[in-house]
Amino acid sequence: MINSSEKLNLLSPREKEVVALIASGLCRKETAEKLGISLKTVEGHFLNIYSKLGLNNPVQVARLVWEVENESKGVRRMWGMELKRKC
Repeated sequence: MINSSEKLNLLSPREKEVVALIASGLCRKETAEKLGISLKTVEGHFLNIYSKLGLNNPVQVARLVWEVENESKGVRRMWGMELKRKC
C-alpha cells in the first residue's frame, strides 16, 4: 500500500502548491488570487489532484497533508479534521 507522502509525490509542483494553500485553510477563490491564476484553473488542478490521490473533497486533501506532516513525528490521527470555510 502506498503511504501518504508517496501519494503527494504523484502531484506536479503546481498541484502541490494548490494543495498546500487549500490545506492551510484558503478557499479556491483565495488560492487562485494568491497564485495569480484563474478560479477555473484552480478547479482544473483540483480535478487532477482528486484523480491522482483518489480523494473526493478538500477536507480529505487537508487530512492527507496533515498525515504527511505528522508521519515523521509518529503522530496518528484518530478522527476527521474540521476546517473553517472562508468562501
